[in-house]
Amino acid sequence: MTIKYAPIEIKAIEEKGLDEGSFSAVFSTFDIIDADGDVVRRGSIPAVEVPVTWGHNWGDIPIGKGVIRTTDRNAVIDGRFNLDIPKGREAWSTLKFMGGLQQYSWGFKVTEESYGEQDGRKVRFIDGTEPMEVSPVLVGSNPQTGTLSVKAGERCPTCGAVKSASADEGDSQPNEAEQEEADRMIAVALMEVLAQ
Repeated sequence: MTIKYAPIEIKAIEEKGLDEGSFSAVFSTFDIIDADGDVVRRGSIPAVEVPVTWGHNWGDIPIGKGVIRTTDRNAVIDGRFNLDIPKGREAWSTLKFMGGLQQYSWGFKVTEESYGEQDGRKVRFIDGTEPMEVSPVLVGSNPQTGTLSVKAGERCPTCGAVKSASADEGDSQPNEAEQEEADRMIAVALMEVLAQ
């Protein structure tokens, strides 16, 4: 099994009608080189239901489940934590608390791969996968991913991260230019951290 880690980037802060315990997150971005030298290609991730574990801890019970869907650019999980168990409640609380610091990863079997070059680097192209699970983690390898919806929070105008806020404070959706600037600032910050 292969495990890919992906940092979170907040895409939308609050979504009306989102059930408690629910979340949506981009866990893979297609056609970019990740920290492992892999390129996950568009069309390589099927739409399936998978368990959610914390930090790929397969020795513990799952903390939730979700359905994978894809866009032209990303793989997304629309999930729900199991709030009937303490670890599910802890995971949901932690996701909201961590905001822009939270990262994601996914575990999968590679079913089709090839090797070549992209952007002057030798890479492995991942052309087919069998997803096994998606996990919130501390550190990820894919720099262009993020949370699409959370129930509460407000965007920091400087870095794009989510600050704690109550769900009653109303919806706050960034416009495209604000999102692009936040994405740029997060990418710059990540590059600075990686260069150290």
